[in-house]
Amino acid sequence: MSWHRIPDHENSEEDETIMMTSVGEDDTTAHLLREDASVVHRRELITNINNMSLRRRLREGMRSRPSLSTLSKRAKEERKYKYSLVSVLVIGICLIMMVNIGLGYRKCESTNEEMYHPPEIHKLKQCIDSATGLPFPWQNYRLPTNLLPEDYHIFLHPNLTLQKYTAQVAINFSADKTTDYVILHSRGHTFKRVQLGFQNSKEKHLVKQTLHCSNNEMVAFKFGQVLNQGQNYQIVLDFYGNLTFSLGGFYLSKYKRNNGKEVVIGTTQFESLDARAAFPCFDEPAFKANFSLSMVREPSFKTLFNMPIESTNDYEGGLKIDNFGSTVKMSTYLVAFIVSDFQNVSNVTAGGVEVSIYSSPDKISETEFALKMACDVLDAYENLFNIPFPLPKMDLVAVPDFAAGAMENWGLVTYRETALLYNPATSSIKDQEWVATVIAHELSHQWFGNLVTMEWWNDLWLNEGFASYMEYYGVDMIHPKWKFFADFSATTVTAAMTQDSSQFTHALSFPVTDSRKVDEMFDSISYNKGASIIMMLKDFIGDEFFDGVRDYLMKHAYGNAENQDLVAAVAARDTDNNGDIQVIKAMINAWTTLAGVPIVKVTLKDNKVSVEQSRFMYPDGSQNLPETGLWHIPLTYVTNISPQKATRKLLTQKSSSFDVPKVEWIKFNHNRVGYYRVAYDKGMWNMLINQLSQDHEVFSASDRVSLISDAFVAARVGNLNYQDAFRFASYLQSEKDYAPLILATTHLGYIDEMLKVGLKEEQRRMYEKYVTYIFTPLYYELAWKNKTSLSRMQLKLQSTIVSLMCSYKYEPCLTTAYAKFRNWKENNVLIEAEYMTTVFQSAIHHNLVEDWDFMWNAFVNTTDALLSNKLLSSIGMTTNLQKIIFLQEEMLKGENIRSQSASSLIVSLTSNMVGGSLTWRFVKQHWDEIVKLHPVASFAMRSIVLHCLTTILDEGEIVGAEAFFKSKGIDDMQYVKRTLEKVRINIQWFKQHASVIGKWLKQNENSWHSDRP
Repeated sequence: MSWHRIPDHENSEEDETIMMTSVGEDDTTAHLLREDASVVHRRELITNINNMSLRRRLREGMRSRPSLSTLSKRAKEERKYKYSLVSVLVIGICLIMMVNIGLGYRKCESTNEEMYHPPEIHKLKQCIDSATGLPFPWQNYRLPTNLLPEDYHIFLHPNLTLQKYTAQVAINFSADKTTDYVILHSRGHTFKRVQLGFQNSKEKHLVKQTLHCSNNEMVAFKFGQVLNQGQNYQIVLDFYGNLTFSLGGFYLSKYKRNNGKEVVIGTTQFESLDARAAFPCFDEPAFKANFSLSMVREPSFKTLFNMPIESTNDYEGGLKIDNFGSTVKMSTYLVAFIVSDFQNVSNVTAGGVEVSIYSSPDKISETEFALKMACDVLDAYENLFNIPFPLPKMDLVAVPDFAAGAMENWGLVTYRETALLYNPATSSIKDQEWVATVIAHELSHQWFGNLVTMEWWNDLWLNEGFASYMEYYGVDMIHPKWKFFADFSATTVTAAMTQDSSQFTHALSFPVTDSRKVDEMFDSISYNKGASIIMMLKDFIGDEFFDGVRDYLMKHAYGNAENQDLVAAVAARDTDNNGDIQVIKAMINAWTTLAGVPIVKVTLKDNKVSVEQSRFMYPDGSQNLPETGLWHIPLTYVTNISPQKATRKLLTQKSSSFDVPKVEWIKFNHNRVGYYRVAYDKGMWNMLINQLSQDHEVFSASDRVSLISDAFVAARVGNLNYQDAFRFASYLQSEKDYAPLILATTHLGYIDEMLKVGLKEEQRRMYEKYVTYIFTPLYYELAWKNKTSLSRMQLKLQSTIVSLMCSYKYEPCLTTAYAKFRNWKENNVLIEAEYMTTVFQSAIHHNLVEDWDFMWNAFVNTTDALLSNKLLSSIGMTTNLQKIIFLQEEMLKGENIRSQSASSLIVSLTSNMVGGSLTWRFVKQHWDEIVKLHPVASFAMRSIVLHCLTTILDEGEIVGAEAFFKSKGIDDMQYVKRTLEKVRINIQWFKQHASVIGKWLKQNENSWHSDRP
């Protein structure tokens, strides 16, 4: 599943033309294409895997289906949320906020330092059935393993108008142990009839007792007879449920056609714990089974499922019923089905898989890039892993309302529209890269996650870490000229280290002892740290690493795996340690089971280098910081003697030392492949800074990324004074590579953010002058130039530098951007995609109500998802109190502002002090309403909490936030602790550095001139 890195900056590139078979063309063509020689070879490979007992048959015949029942009663129509804001209270809040801003923040000192405590295992309260008062027969957060599912047949009859559905699920299972109960996961279902019998037998027994455990979302059925060990049974459940716009389970999504007509569709999102919301099931990754489906639909709609359709029949009331064959053996969270009026384009891969891209009819022309990318990536992965994709088709669907970026359902991958559709008119280069990235990520999951699935969510990194690495690898294989991997160290590694620098991070393989907190595992550690560790291991081990990964996939195909399974497979293939597999096992174990990121302190005296490892954390005022064990760190370093040829050493102890020849400088962590920070002594920093100022290209672009990160981090924690950090930054006037510059703007932006939140307006004005001075040469080299004269990397830099200079209020930039806005507003002249967001934000900067209203109307009326996103992220940056309150009300209504966009709106609302203060109060006031749409541990809620608290630099505000989270019962959640810790880190930084930076700015202000060169 893709959660991370929704693009912020815009660029553009011409689309690619591909050959495809679209709907309506001769269906025989696609069939014949699948029957060529390459397909025969592909089938032979699949047969070979079968013969090695690694999997079941590709498709099993559907078992005899139970008779379909018609429910006589309809569920009550789900109540619509009604929202209102008390105007007097809001005005009062606004006035209080304005007074606070005018007077500055109160300074509250806390005498009680918060101490770190290791996370406790969640102690489950006894689960009692609320209807009977009887104790639930199973008190564990995970299902018992006495029953093992084999296959499901699901019948669904949705009514998209009445927002409800009737359903039946028949589950064939075996009893591994004797038991009295059948215990399943279920959420929100009303059961009409539940029957149990032997498989392939017509004799059924009605349920005698039904008990619910709402805490663990389980239901237990007792039938008056014992289920005997070794017997095969079938349970048939007739039930009905509601359809909502909740973004989870079986839910509703809607879109507007170009003619204004609104269309409602039904779609699914089951990862991690939402299959149980669609149908009762054994909803844990290890309970793999086969699934088949029968779906009732309107004649004008069509059904999609993980497998191809087998037949369509007439159904009562003029409806149709689509029947689908059985899937391969897989986990419940990978099941998916969609009922819609979508259209598709299709093509067939070299390996014989039919690939289709589905979208709403008006957007089908935006699917060409995705189709070619998907076909190419699928072929590339088959060749890389030497394991054929086992399904006959692969559908990729652009869903209008979708919580994540995408979801890897086997054979039916769902996406946000912005993650699959590419429109050259509104899509920039970075938008195109985002589409390519998400496709590469999700298709890699067909092997990492679908074919081999983690046994439990504690090893989620085995899915997401590999997919986050493969998204770069896959794009690089298909588009090598993009040099996409060059961004890895500046984006993925940086994101991982940011969260991993917290006390409240977690190891890659981490016990998840409470199913409530499963969603918290979908974070930067599982994704970005997982990818970073894979990159490091591949560099350290070499080609044997992927040999071990292939062994891992083959051995555990159609099954489940744990962290140690990967460790064993990779270690067995490593041949560089004299056959001692314990060396690599110890190394991988350390990196996957220890929390945190190490920092290596390096000192150089004469010709001796001394290194010492420890855990890195930003200071937050705490006295006792948690330590950890020792990492096995693959050190690399380059010197002026051989700046591109690294020397390698493995650091397994706390400290070590070694001799080097006399050098002018030495730089550690070559190309930032290692997952560790470096702390140089002052003399070494001076040597490195001098080299950068003389000729920065002696270092590779990735090494410059590494130096930028280490320098500014060292300044933040007090190991390098900011005067030297700014002296380091002077080299940036000569930097022309994208990755170093994008990371530098991030670190420079942190200082600007702290001065903003600290209300240091005069210092901030001087700092803006300093930053624009650094980047003025690059601005005039690239800004507003015709894209045909620029390389791809220059185009990415172009949009970045324009966005940066306008955000720092560089007047020539704002003037040009606003002129483009007026030309669009008054003359309908299209804004170039790469400048679109910057142009919109420049209009917000001018603070004219008529401009804001014009953009709001454009946002409401557009059917283009990318344009919609760019408009919303801009209008939310307003400082107009009435507009802020209006947007908050609209967010709650969920009509014009989709639920999936709530967190994006919060990010923009909190971009200034006016919106930030008011929005945090709004979120607290409407917390219960918001979490109904976004579960408390979801990515959206984590983003909302984080950005709401970024405007706090006051201990008193922290105490209030802690009390609020405690009142909501989430004060023990790790993301809440991390967010509060981050606020304390910011406070500590402000106390230590703000005045020092202010003094430096005042001393040097007259030396900065941002005139055109």
